Amino acid sequence: MTGWRLHAAAVAPMLAVVIARLLGPEDLDMNDQSKQALYVLDIWQNGNAILPMEKGVILPTKPPLYPWLAALASLPAGQPTEFTCRLPSAVAAVAVAWLIFLLGSERRGPWVGLAAAWIFAAGHTAVKLSIHVRPDMVLTLSVVAALLAFHRIESGRPRGMALLFWLSTSLSILAKGPPGPMIVVGALGLLWFDKARRPVVKGLIRSWHLLWLLLPGVWGGLAYLTGGSEFIRYTILGQTVDRALGTGIRSEKDVQIPGTLILIFAARFLPWSFLALIGAWRGLWRWTPTLQAAELRLMAAWFVPALVMFSLPAGQREDYILPLLAGASLAAATGLDSPEDRANHLVWKWILWLVACAGGALGVALFAGAAGELFEPGAIWGIVLLAGAALVAAGAVMSPKSGSASQLSPGSFGFAYAGVLLLVIGYYVLASRTAQGGRGPELREFVLKVEAERMAGSGIKISFYDVGENAVRFYTRENLPSLSESELTGLLARKEGHPRLLIICYDDGARRLRERFPAHIQVAATSGRWVLLAAVP
Repeated sequence: MTGWRLHAAAVAPMLAVVIARLLGPEDLDMNDQSKQALYVLDIWQNGNAILPMEKGVILPTKPPLYPWLAALASLPAGQPTEFTCRLPSAVAAVAVAWLIFLLGSERRGPWVGLAAAWIFAAGHTAVKLSIHVRPDMVLTLSVVAALLAFHRIESGRPRGMALLFWLSTSLSILAKGPPGPMIVVGALGLLWFDKARRPVVKGLIRSWHLLWLLLPGVWGGLAYLTGGSEFIRYTILGQTVDRALGTGIRSEKDVQIPGTLILIFAARFLPWSFLALIGAWRGLWRWTPTLQAAELRLMAAWFVPALVMFSLPAGQREDYILPLLAGASLAAATGLDSPEDRANHLVWKWILWLVACAGGALGVALFAGAAGELFEPGAIWGIVLLAGAALVAAGAVMSPKSGSASQLSPGSFGFAYAGVLLLVIGYYVLASRTAQGGRGPELREFVLKVEAERMAGSGIKISFYDVGENAVRFYTRENLPSLSESELTGLLARKEGHPRLLIICYDDGARRLRERFPAHIQVAATSGRWVLLAAVP
């Protein structure tokens, strides 16, 4: 393959992931996605671009780059939708795969570029977050753009690259706060000890483009003028800094021992994580003057220091490893390309056999437990697992034998890769908690009933009672806090002629309200655990 076909092949797996995830089940209220969606709604309805609010009163937990991008993506639709809010992550995911391909192909050739882009697309965390209404994939794009800039400066193509490096780092701060610059600073700090790369690091630090780091400061100043000391206390200290360092409330929630994130990286990036860690060891701890060691050192710098830093505090989640997967994918692909790296090939082969055996065992168990119905969910998932395990096993059979000095063949890698990609996509589409929970369709069905009630009369006012989830607020276009019982009592005491009040709540809340206000509360609609109440003055 040459030209555009190579580029298309590089992004094809990630494009397949994005399409499958968009068409498959996904709950907007999982992993704080609806919180970001409410920020987009607040920007759209109220123009609060500097400090978009959650439920109309709660300050944001992160800088606003993602809501800005989602609001721009919503312009053609005329309003924010679930799809337009997911679009920045989806586009960023494909762009990350393409940049990884560029990096790998420019440094080691098209085979490494393709392999690295494909490895990233099949990573558990990348598939999970590829369409999430969260800033993680946009942060990853910023980090990879900075790595590309460093690579091109080092390769003698410096024009515009210092600008790209520091602008990308600045945007990473606007995406998620400290994690982006922590990755970049960790990489530069490690590469400072590489004498061949020290001039590049010095040149970047001395560049006037470093002033782009003032851009997040400009936003912070405007945000302080808008939100005052509460912005400093809640957003900067309570959310951004505490989340990055694992201090404050983050140290009390999700407590974990130091190093836990390294284990999460190893488990969630299987089978590629072991190859990446082997590559990092060869590049960082075996400082041999070989071209491969120098390549692996650069890739390792973009994920090892940050992985260590992120693993030290308590409370760090899986999302923090996503921006590290680009460097890890390049390290894994570079190691597989080495003809003399027999140990790496042997590890790869054993990992494939373990994955194939585990997938096959689970597939047989699920298929056997599906009561003989071919299209039962368990049977479908079992078929996917069995097919994926068969492809992985085919790749293991075709891999170089122990003691062979040949490179890993594209055919063996392709079979194994197709199996892993099928397993990961199949899991999220068929067997994940979101796929099995059905919360999204249940909520959308309820919102349709709310819209029918809203359209049936004029002067309708919608409020919420004892509702913690934000997705229903986004779908109904009402970014409001929940009413307290005292506030509801005042609304029920209103005079005739005021707007009709509809109250959205859970079934438990509906039962409590009907017991307390039996003459003023009527059930207008129900769907699952959701209830729409009509309040009568």
